[in-house]
Amino acid sequence: MSDKNILENIKLTDFLLENLSTAVFLVDKNLKVKKVNSAYKELFEKNEEEVLNKLCGNSMGCSFAEESGKICGRTKECEKCNIRNCINSGFENIENVQNTYITREFYINGIAKMKYFRIKTKYVNYENEDMAIIAIDDVTELEEEKNRIKERKDGVNVMEKIREIVEKQSFIYEGIKIPVTISIGVLSEIDETFEECIKIADKLLYEAKESGRNRVVSD
Repeated sequence: MSDKNILENIKLTDFLLENLSTAVFLVDKNLKVKKVNSAYKELFEKNEEEVLNKLCGNSMGCSFAEESGKICGRTKECEKCNIRNCINSGFENIENVQNTYITREFYINGIAKMKYFRIKTKYVNYENEDMAIIAIDDVTELEEEKNRIKERKDGVNVMEKIREIVEKQSFIYEGIKIPVTISIGVLSEIDETFEECIKIADKLLYEAKESGRNRVVSD
C-alpha cells in the first residue's frame, strides 16, 4: 500500500472514530491507551492528556484502581476484571469480536458513579502496531430504568400478597364469619416531599376503592 493510501486510511479511521456516539479507545498489548474518540472523553469527562498512555483502568477511573491507589492490573480484583480479560482475549483471538458486560463504579470528576457498560473488543493493526479496539456502550440509564420497574413490580407484588392473605383470612365475631378485604395504594417512586407522597398514595388508595375495592393500585 502506498504512503498516500495509508494516510488516507488513517484519516478515514480518525473521521469514523470521532463521529461515533459509542465511546471507543485503542490499547496496545500492555493495555495502555493510545487513542480515544470524543465520545470516550465525554463519557469519562477527561481530556486526552489525562487518558493517553495510561493503563485502561486508570484511564477510565476504574474504582478498583482508584480506591486501592494501585495501577490497573495490580489490584486483587484485576485478575477477574471483565474488561481486561475481554481485551486480552481479543489479542489471543484476532479473528473474533469479544463481548462482555460490566457493572462497576467509575470515578468521574472525583465522584464514584455506578455504570453499566456493554463492551466489545477486537484486534486491529493500527499504524503498523498490534492493538485492540474497545467500544463501550453506556447502558446505565436503561439498566437503572429496568431496576426501577422491577422495584415497582416487587412493591406491588408484596402488597398484592398482603391483600390476598387478608381476603382469605377468616374473621369471626360472636360466631359470625365476617369477610374482610383491603384496598391498597402503592407509590413506587419517592420524588416528592413526605407530605406530597402521602397525598399521592391516598389518591391511589381511593382509586382502588372506587374501582371496585379489594385491589391494589399503583402509580
